[in-house]
Amino acid sequence: RSVHTYFDHLNAFLAPKLVRYNMDEGTSFISPTGNRLHPGILSSGERHLVLLLSVALMTAKKHTIFLIDEPEISLNIKWQRTLLKAMLDCSAGAQVQFLMASHSLPIIALHSDHVNHLTQLEESSKREASGQV
Repeated sequence: RSVHTYFDHLNAFLAPKLVRYNMDEGTSFISPTGNRLHPGILSSGERHLVLLLSVALMTAKKHTIFLIDEPEISLNIKWQRTLLKAMLDCSAGAQVQFLMASHSLPIIALHSDHVNHLTQLEESSKREASGQV
């Protein structure tokens, strides 16, 4: 199920390109005209998405903390808005926590109930150090 979810999300992100997998050839990227594409021809954002979703999928069988610094790099706004849902879907049922540092308002706004601001953490640390907790 997770593998199907992974390919469904990749194909949604990369449309009109197509991503396929078969046991003999592995993963293939197909152009809108039906030609097989070398992965190096993908844009930096497309390669970044493939990497992030692939690692999210690989967490499915492990207790994992997934640290990501600025996952929005090279991603357009539309992709930024759907990235975390796709990553969570690909790792559904896994014992994984995603810890991200981001400046992306679309990512932060959609997940504001799970956001900690570093200034809040710094103020909390200062209060703890001075015994004001």
